[in-house]
Amino acid sequence: MASDGVITHRNVDVNGYTALHVVGDLVALVDSLGQKQVFVVAHDWGALIAWSLCLFRPDRVKALVALSVAFNPRNPAVKPVDAFRALYGDDYYVCRFQKSCIYSSLDKRIVQHAAQSPTDDPIKDAPSTITDNQRSIQK
Repeated sequence: MASDGVITHRNVDVNGYTALHVVGDLVALVDSLGQKQVFVVAHDWGALIAWSLCLFRPDRVKALVALSVAFNPRNPAVKPVDAFRALYGDDYYVCRFQKSCIYSSLDKRIVQHAAQSPTDDPIKDAPSTITDNQRSIQK
């Protein structure tokens, strides 16, 4: 949700979330910030996308720090979810997330408001140990 309370566009089609599409979204974000290149720090699933950003658009990346997920080259003969399913079974969290019906009954109000802070000011609501530097910048 944008700071003005307007719900931003999101793609409801799962096919719009391929690595190529998400990398395109990242490039658009970098462009919107007026940057040519970025220093990327990514963790877990974000690291997977960050590796893809480096592969597809190395011209847009100054450096990458990938935490918890090492680079794993794509095998064109095996889909990643199928590989996870073969190794860990259907109950592995990555495999379970492929079934949208599992989460369709979530209360939309919870999902919609989960990212909002109580006062809509994440700097004000964050613990002071995290935000002391940000507060001094804003003054």
